[in-house]
Amino acid sequence: MTCEQCNAAKLRLKKQRESQNYFVACSGYPNCKFTSDMPKGVEAAQMTDQNCPRCRSQRRDVKLFDLTFHPDYVSEAMRRHLPNGKSARFCINKDCDPDFKQLLELTRSLGQKKTYN
Repeated sequence: MTCEQCNAAKLRLKKQRESQNYFVACSGYPNCKFTSDMPKGVEAAQMTDQNCPRCRSQRRDVKLFDLTFHPDYVSEAMRRHLPNGKSARFCINKDCDPDFKQLLELTRSLGQKKTYN
């Protein structure tokens, strides 16, 4: 998936060092500093090979992501956006996927990611 800011480098899924929260970053760093947050509480994330059909219709190359949340983070409000209660496939374009946008907002107030045993 090509970076939407520099339109040259690829986007990569990364983890923050201290909090271990996932985010997407441009591989063109330091020339391009584009990043995009993922919702907090994600215990597993994977970029799929599948393009978002809505973004594709707008000639944008945006991949879908499989996100799995740690059960300790899944609130009742979040379950409405997670068909099986803890995971789903999302477009990370905040203007495209209302469920992804809602999960970002619902998890924004969560503190540092808990340590899982």
